[in-house]
Amino acid sequence: IGLISIKQVSSWAVFLFCILLFVYFISTRKQGVIVIVLLITAIASLFAPEIYKSQIQPLIQKEIDVAEGEKDAKYAFNGRMKRWTNYFAIWEEMPLYSKIFGVSTSGFEEAPVIVGLGMHSDYIRILFFTGIVGLINYLFFFFSIALKLRLLKTKDRYLLIGSMAILLLYSVSTLPMLYVPLLYLILAIYAYYSLPIQYIYPKVTEKKLVATQPE
Repeated sequence: IGLISIKQVSSWAVFLFCILLFVYFISTRKQGVIVIVLLITAIASLFAPEIYKSQIQPLIQKEIDVAEGEKDAKYAFNGRMKRWTNYFAIWEEMPLYSKIFGVSTSGFEEAPVIVGLGMHSDYIRILFFTGIVGLINYLFFFFSIALKLRLLKTKDRYLLIGSMAILLLYSVSTLPMLYVPLLYLILAIYAYYSLPIQYIYPKVTEKKLVATQPE
């Protein structure tokens, strides 16, 4: 209910993805149909025409205008595109090694600004701050965790996918890597699922070892 008063597109995107993810996982269970019906009813009431017009439509109207060509592309992402374009123009003038390892090595006076809070995108901020190498390592971290998904139980897959989606979706137009309270929860989840599988499911692994031992 509190989400209705939040005027942030990224929060709505994260919320809707988590709802769809929950529906997908719960639909695999027998009692999931009842939960889905109740959930759809709740969402339908949430997106009633009055609420949509007063709370949601104003948030996405600029994006709709840009998509339809009524406004210039620089107004996309609530005007963030113009800022990103300006800072990328500065980044392109920097030497190659600064693009690879980060703008702090460039000597440009704009360097502290383009790695700060004003970037409104963690992907771009990380690219500028740590260079192409840093951004690749950042994304590879998520890829390495995702490889563990096939080994996890359903409830654990839901938790890990959800936590990854929260950070990845928010990173498009906000700076979740600087939200300390959020990171306390998210990084704890990542740390747990980065453990070897025998530490996540010690009893299951122990049973398998016993079963494979010769008599």
